[in-house]
Amino acid sequence: MKTVSGLEGKAINTGHVAFQLAPRLNACGRLGHAARAVELLLTDNAKEAEKIASELEQLNSRRQTLEDQIFSEIFREVEQHPEFLRDTCLFFSSRDWHPGVIGIAASRLVERFRMPSVLIALSEENLGKGSARATGWLDLYQTLKQCQDLLVGFGGHRAAAGFTVRSDLIGVFRQAFEKAASQELTDEVKAPRLYIDAEVKLEEIDYRLVEELMLFEPYGMGNPKPLFLTRNVAVWERRIVGGDSLKLKIGDRKIFDAIGFRMGDRLPLLSDPIDLVFTPQLNHWLGSRKIELEMKDLTPHAVRQDLASAQ
Repeated sequence: MKTVSGLEGKAINTGHVAFQLAPRLNACGRLGHAARAVELLLTDNAKEAEKIASELEQLNSRRQTLEDQIFSEIFREVEQHPEFLRDTCLFFSSRDWHPGVIGIAASRLVERFRMPSVLIALSEENLGKGSARATGWLDLYQTLKQCQDLLVGFGGHRAAAGFTVRSDLIGVFRQAFEKAASQELTDEVKAPRLYIDAEVKLEEIDYRLVEELMLFEPYGMGNPKPLFLTRNVAVWERRIVGGDSLKLKIGDRKIFDAIGFRMGDRLPLLSDPIDLVFTPQLNHWLGSRKIELEMKDLTPHAVRQDLASAQ
């Protein structure tokens, strides 16, 4: 698995597990059969392990393609109909979507638009398999519970949930879901916001700080990565990498590489200098390591009021 994930010879950290190893194990459950991942973890035959790992790599590549197609389709819809962003949530359905990947696509929509997102993959049996994701302000489980009379079944927790609904009831279900959600989601709650742990100068970011922050891993729900705010930062280089991620070289006394995953659309709006919300991390490459900043939000320094949502 380390080989197909590009991690051969690297010291594995929680980020590698969460974003490179786990998605490949997870892909077979989404597009194939989860037993294949169990077989990989249990086998002591190197050839068999290589074979299964290769299968999982192919499934993960297919999963990424399907996920990108769904996200891009909805993104275009939102671009053409910006009024959708005034709704309580993003709500879409299609017969062309694979039910195994709509949850990941919904998560990307939440990350991009800071809105609860509900996606439904329709089947030929007059049923829709749905996945819902939320920003944390909306309790999805309780919201679905208020609509349970319209559902074949549902489950999950406050931030992620799944359900099955009859195709002919989707319109009624949408109205009921949005009504229940709107009672909890006030305009103040819906406003995108980040919680900043500290405002720092870039020269304060060093290896000692990053290594101390690593002691708090693993990060995730209930233990989010620490976020830092720095202001009036010079931008020396800017480019798109990986199709839709933003790569910057920033700083004054100390220069850092900064990566913003799925932030490529910010490039045309980028000016110099900027205010930046980020979390520092160690990037290991070819036996060496360096500090890299994972960007969470940025704005031109002259438009500081846009960071009022970062608290």
